[in-house]
Amino acid sequence: MSKPVVLSMTVLTGYKVRNTAGEDLGKLEELVLDDSGGRALYGVLHTGGFLGLGNHLIAIPWKRLTLQPDHKGFILNIDKETLERAPSFDKENWPDMSLPEWRDSVETYFAYNPAEEPLKAEGSEYIDDGPHSVPIERAREDEGLAHRVEFELYAANAFDMSAVQVTAQNRNITLEGRVGSPAECILANNIALTVDGVRNVTNNLRLSKAA
Repeated sequence: MSKPVVLSMTVLTGYKVRNTAGEDLGKLEELVLDDSGGRALYGVLHTGGFLGLGNHLIAIPWKRLTLQPDHKGFILNIDKETLERAPSFDKENWPDMSLPEWRDSVETYFAYNPAEEPLKAEGSEYIDDGPHSVPIERAREDEGLAHRVEFELYAANAFDMSAVQVTAQNRNITLEGRVGSPAECILANNIALTVDGVRNVTNNLRLSKAA
């Protein structure tokens, strides 16, 4: 079982954000919380101007940030060029984050990597996936759904999320990796089924050797 990590808000908001290539993307400047439940919605990234954004900030959906407490930072799976084109706002002029259209624009942008879109004939948008092509809109929904399941599993504080992988296809969730006990295997399955939008769960989780 993974151990809960207790960090103060002031510590979190000083953490650096890097991508999977190890490039510095900036630092976390603010947290945006749901006023009804206190759940973290967005981490507000300050790039320090290196992306040419000056004093602008970028709201990152919280589920896209992976905490690395040992390195005092977060990992965001995005390249610098894509981040540079992300929706941003001025430090002195914050948007109304309660507006559905604002949330949709941010969630949609970070649900996939626009820099990786292949060019297709006008009027058709597809992502190549082996011998078949998947509509981009469906790919966005699947990726967003997988991230929501990952977040709920992480929030349960019952799993070593570095050993669990979540994928989605056509609203069907697949769980891969290892857990510490049969009870964790069942719990992961039940949590995934409770996430809105999940049609079915294929549970391929295995018990770790220590179990």
